[in-house]
Amino acid sequence: MAALVTVAAIAINIAFMVMFVKNFDSKKIPAEIDRRVRLDKMSAEDAKKYLGPRDQKFDVYKRQNKCTFWTVYVCSSALNWKYNKVFYSFFYDHKTFQSYFTRAKYYRKLHTWYQIVYLICIDLALICINITALTQIEKGNQLFIVL
Repeated sequence: MAALVTVAAIAINIAFMVMFVKNFDSKKIPAEIDRRVRLDKMSAEDAKKYLGPRDQKFDVYKRQNKCTFWTVYVCSSALNWKYNKVFYSFFYDHKTFQSYFTRAKYYRKLHTWYQIVYLICIDLALICINITALTQIEKGNQLFIVL
């Protein structure tokens, strides 16, 4: 059961980082150029020349704070998706922790939905494991105290 919880936590980390990269840290073709491609007025190869960041404000932050960006990115991918909150934490009003997003409301909503999924899939499963273990282990044992 613990292995399933671990796999679920890893899957949630990967899913969050895929969503984050797709929505905030990737390139996109501007709407006008995309319309031209769909109307066959421009080739797709020519349109690739106009690729720009999906989120302008986050792209500026990323270029100015490369070390913080990569540290948070690696911690969010490898350890826990919640490390991504460091981008907008405004920790002690340091500029490195003050990322702005073009779609900040969507970013917060993304965090809220992943937190709900995390609570249901991971925390609830851990509570069930702890309750089961408490009924199986004798009182006074060190593991009983930890649980």
